[in-house]
Amino acid sequence: MNLQQFYYFEAIARKKNYTKAAEELSTTQSCLSHSIADLEKELSLSLFYRKGKNIEITEFGLSFLDHVQKIIYELEGIKQDQQQTLAPFSDILKISFTANMSHEYIPNIIRAFQKTGNNQNIQFLFSEMLATKKAIEDLKNDVLDIAFGAKIENPDIDYFHIFDEELFLIVSSESAYAKQKSFHLEDIQKETLITYNYNCGTRYFIDKLFRSHNVAPASLIEVETEKMIASAVSSGLGIGMIPPISGLEQYNVKLLPLDQLTVKRPLYMMWKSEEYPRPAVKNFISFIKHLS
Repeated sequence: MNLQQFYYFEAIARKKNYTKAAEELSTTQSCLSHSIADLEKELSLSLFYRKGKNIEITEFGLSFLDHVQKIIYELEGIKQDQQQTLAPFSDILKISFTANMSHEYIPNIIRAFQKTGNNQNIQFLFSEMLATKKAIEDLKNDVLDIAFGAKIENPDIDYFHIFDEELFLIVSSESAYAKQKSFHLEDIQKETLITYNYNCGTRYFIDKLFRSHNVAPASLIEVETEKMIASAVSSGLGIGMIPPISGLEQYNVKLLPLDQLTVKRPLYMMWKSEEYPRPAVKNFISFIKHLS
């Protein structure tokens, strides 16, 4: 029994076809057949049986597969540790973040990270997070390594709270509210709220806020981003609730704090749950956690 046989067995169990497994492993079907036959002889049990043109795994094979997968996962972890030893600080990290984080938070943490240890050789690819749901899918599909923004729960994603960001009411400069120093949350019940759609984690936070105070807007208009909210509010379509954003001065709007209530949305670092993240990803996550 050897490691090569374990890799052969796992590929055949997954593909349920010797030819396809041989193609994936860059070997011959004959080599696979002889290797599995030797393994079955050593175990004194059958691992597969034929079903038409394909093969199926036996009950013992399923039990054996569970152990083999654990061994392979451990081996892959050892390989990654070895890669980290040989070239731990050479990688490209793909990260996404909300627009507000692009001014100070992200540049500051990247600069600090690259000054730590030998991380100066790690490069970054940046993108703006327009929707949390899209970022989560990109994390799951390895399009992204790390995302920063509002949270939407997903069992395949790990989260780490980084800081809270205050939200304000945004009203048209032409509205009666613009003459006020603050906004009473109860007044939301008389207004159309321009708000995020459910692709954005902040929408869930705002819904929870309203439920906790037993209020609800008279009607809703859903959009994707803060700038779209500001544009709609500027046009007199309703009011909104957003963090202060750069470029807000180009809109005909005013930000108002809530009367006797400070509202802060929690923001998170997010990454794909996996047993063996790439060394650079693991190092960056640890660095952010250490900063907090």
